[in-house]
Amino acid sequence: MGGEVDSPSRQWARYIKEKGEAYVPNITVRLIYRRDRFRRGGDHIPFNEEGYAAVRFTEANENYARQHQRVRTENGIHYGDVPEKVSYPYAA
Repeated sequence: MGGEVDSPSRQWARYIKEKGEAYVPNITVRLIYRRDRFRRGGDHIPFNEEGYAAVRFTEANENYARQHQRVRTENGIHYGDVPEKVSYPYAA
């Protein structure tokens, strides 16, 4: 019949949760069953639109000043998504 949580992407997300929690110490994977954050889009969406199973990975504590912003400094606060702020070991 089909439903909101039985798509290939949702199945893949459940597999990632199962394997991640089984093989990565002290990790809890939360599944959020919606396309993305409200009024925003993720890099996975174009893949979904082309028919590929795709999921969005993120950390629990996002720094909103560092994403989806024009790169700038305002009142001493640095905004924007820049490579020097990526933790490559964490991303790996």
